[in-house]
Amino acid sequence: MTRPLPLLAFSLLPALGACVIHDNDCPGDDFWADDDSGRPDPDDTGAPEEPKARLWLDPDAGAPGEDLIAGLQSDQPFDWSTVAAVEFFGPITPCTMQARQDELLITLAVDDDAPAGPVDLLVELDDGTAIWVDDAFLVLDGSTNGGGTDGSSDGGGTDGSSDGGGTDGGGTSGACG
Repeated sequence: MTRPLPLLAFSLLPALGACVIHDNDCPGDDFWADDDSGRPDPDDTGAPEEPKARLWLDPDAGAPGEDLIAGLQSDQPFDWSTVAAVEFFGPITPCTMQARQDELLITLAVDDDAPAGPVDLLVELDDGTAIWVDDAFLVLDGSTNGGGTDGSSDGGGTDGSSDGGGTDGGGTSGACG
């Protein structure tokens, strides 16, 4: 003797557990919706967006072991006193910074064993924002001799010395001192 009730219950079980998919927008259901509804963006302050400044270094190249002063410059007015820090992503150490009206002077030390190639720069501002500068500095091939502005063979000082120490020859090459 067969029992019709259990057989009927097992045959209806898949139909009772089915999922209903309803693809209709409901008012107020904007969790997954794209923001093309015409509503204002809650993060928009209404202020016009300032164009990003393009920054560059001048001079923008140096040899391994060289200390130099480079000017960070912009293509539009910039308050250089708001620069909190600069960070190079490569073998360059920023030693000191001095804000001027039209540029930020940075004393740089290129590592003695720096490989040739471009180095990126991150400029961090007081308000927490940052500006990324691709290929801001180029480390020159260390095998080329010369490059100094003083007649020295290492491209170092400005006084005829060969140690790269500045105007009196008392500095150290390749390190902040």
